[in-house]
Amino acid sequence: MKLSDKQEMFCQEYMVNNFNATAAYKKVYGVSGKQEESNGNRLIRNDKIKTRLDELKKETREYYQITKVS
Repeated sequence: MKLSDKQEMFCQEYMVNNFNATAAYKKVYGVSGKQEESNGNRLIRNDKIKTRLDELKKETREYYQITKVS
């Protein structure tokens, strides 16, 4: 599974922005208004994006040795 550079950047920004898809989309794609909200939400429903976000979340939990996820 290969993401485009912008999709990977979106995933990284999503993690940095406290799981805020709108903020991540705005930062990576440079758009504003309704487009950033709808497209950000659309991206996090994309199977490849979901898989990458799950990987990043797992890496974060392992790095910080988080054992309980609520």
